[in-house]
Amino acid sequence: MSQYLIGRIEENPMIDIHFRTRITGLSPGARLEEVQWTDDGLSQSSMGPIRHFFAMAGAAPRTEWLEDLFLLDERSFIVMGSDILCRLERNQ
Repeated sequence: MSQYLIGRIEENPMIDIHFRTRITGLSPGARLEEVQWTDDGLSQSSMGPIRHFFAMAGAAPRTEWLEDLFLLDERSFIVMGSDILCRLERNQ
């Protein structure tokens, strides 16, 4: 990730950054409303309201656990945005 983008994220008061943290639960339903996370450094779980989340975990995705929930591409990255429609149209 570029230093420019890192700076923009860190300066935004609407973005909370959680290091060494795992997402351990998401709210069910039509849209994301709550998330549960576990801080591995403190061995502590928390839950809170949320509308969006972004996970940055290096250059190699570790998304095997999401394959039944999300559309993944051939490199195991989560397919997002307009790419979802393109893939669905191709598979029809």
